[in-house]
Amino acid sequence: MSSDEDQPSLITPPPGLLPAEGPVPASAGAAASEPGDFITLPPGIADSATHRLATPRSVSQGARAADEEIVFFPVMQGGPAIVPISVPVAICSKEVLPARDEIIDETRVSLPRDSPPPAWGLVLPTGQSVQIATVLIIGRDPIALDAWPGATLLPVLDSAKSLSKTHALFEIDEGVLWVHDLASTNGVFVAAPGVEVVQVEPGKRHMVPDGAEVELGEFIATVLRA
Repeated sequence: MSSDEDQPSLITPPPGLLPAEGPVPASAGAAASEPGDFITLPPGIADSATHRLATPRSVSQGARAADEEIVFFPVMQGGPAIVPISVPVAICSKEVLPARDEIIDETRVSLPRDSPPPAWGLVLPTGQSVQIATVLIIGRDPIALDAWPGATLLPVLDSAKSLSKTHALFEIDEGVLWVHDLASTNGVFVAAPGVEVVQVEPGKRHMVPDGAEVELGEFIATVLRA
């Protein structure tokens, strides 16, 4: 008697339905990259003499993406819907700033044409005041830049070395003070009264209001307008 007759409960599947035996997958360790596959950055990219802060300055999510904040507006039954208007806070561009005139409460106020531009200055942590004529570059050992010829170089003493050699640039444009982050190690932050702290993105300038503190690593300078 055959084996199928001895075990009547077993059903032999028709040909073609048995799963084909596939190749055994290769070991995951065999595909591991060799040490020679890693790419290292060439020396000289970062300011090796600048000490990176162990706890870098954190910026709240509201300051980074204010347009993502959810605001609820009450709607009265039978009344018109209130449409929110998005107005940027503390971030201004050169194109939207008024040159000489300001509109306040729908009344145009014209500034005197012969009035001198406001004078700006920095108060350093040592209490020393430094006036900004037009363009000022600050750092531990700043160098001149071709994009801003004739800029004033301001070397300052920073024992913590959180300040890069050429850290930031301040410029006055039509009476408004701006700050640039010159690809510093620990960044540039603007802390204006009543608004969120903003980190300056390298390659983009940021407006600095009167009374704001500009954080250059652990080196903090206060901006004052005369």
